[in-house]
Amino acid sequence: MDDTQWLAPSQNNLEKILEIADSFYKLNDIQVNKEKSELLVRYKQGRYRPKLKPHEPVTLRFGSDSIFIIPISP
Repeated sequence: MDDTQWLAPSQNNLEKILEIADSFYKLNDIQVNKEKSELLVRYKQGRYRPKLKPHEPVTLRFGSDSIFIIPISP
């Protein structure tokens, strides 16, 4: 399987989506290299921006695993 993109308004929502996706992958015997995941963070103009430090990994639950991702900005 090649690139897949998931969009979510929050980390919590993204983790719920990834939990469902992970269940689907396991059910259909699909191998996913979670370590190659990338996280693109975007903010709406004028809204509060969390203090993410550049190049500091974020822990993200991806189904039954936790992965560390370095967020990037567009």
